[in-house]
Amino acid sequence: FFILKVSGKQLLFGGIAVLCLVGIFQVFKFISLSSQLKRAPLTSSKMSKVLTRKGLLQYIQSSKALSASSRQIVLGNESGDLDSSISSIVYSYFLSVNGKDEILPVLNYPSSDFVLRPETKAMFDKSNIRSSDLVFKDQIDFQSSNLEYVYLVDHNRLSRSQSFLAPKVISVIDHHVDESDSLVNLKYKKIETVGSACTIVAEDILKEYSLDESIATLLLSAILSDTFNLDTNGDRTTDKDIHIAKQLASFINPNESEKNVYSSIFEYVETAKYDTS
Repeated sequence: FFILKVSGKQLLFGGIAVLCLVGIFQVFKFISLSSQLKRAPLTSSKMSKVLTRKGLLQYIQSSKALSASSRQIVLGNESGDLDSSISSIVYSYFLSVNGKDEILPVLNYPSSDFVLRPETKAMFDKSNIRSSDLVFKDQIDFQSSNLEYVYLVDHNRLSRSQSFLAPKVISVIDHHVDESDSLVNLKYKKIETVGSACTIVAEDILKEYSLDESIATLLLSAILSDTFNLDTNGDRTTDKDIHIAKQLASFINPNESEKNVYSSIFEYVETAKYDTS
């Protein structure tokens, strides 16, 4: 502040008042910035790499082109719900960028049944994933001599018709009861009682990668669908589901409340699920 002889006291008090106002402004500015940082996605050195929709689409298209000679597949369960379909595709993309060559996501139901899963189609459409770029179980030869390794997601016990694949299964990510005794060659096993397989998939990915809005939305849609929008009245939703959902929501819209992000996605999935048009 400054002081003049003519009105020293007045200017002294005026200067102090100005400094107080500037200080208050800086405090509010700091609080606002802190609030934004609290909701913003993590950007540490571990999170410097990003999984994107563009990368996912390129990966899906290129992997299908090599499907006949694929040595490794990621296989969801035969019910082929939203959780199984999304976890198989996103997890295989994650493995591919982590150096797993020629790894192919396989939707474990016939291609003709895709239309019977409107919520899956709706979420794939939202990310510009075309059914023509996907590989279904009737489009691959599981008996091929080229096939060496199988990664299971959203199940840990093979159906009788696919039990011959057991010796080739080297990895399991699942949220159901552990029935993996027959999988004697497992190198990685992560079976946890959580609401969704995508919760576990997202947890593994987020240890190394950040996500763009599209990938985060895919994963979160499956978690919300399986937990009925993180409903805690039953025993399906766990603390881990809630924790991972919060992280995913921050990638989708850090300026929106988590509740609003959840509601928007959940309503979109539910509307598609029961759309008979």
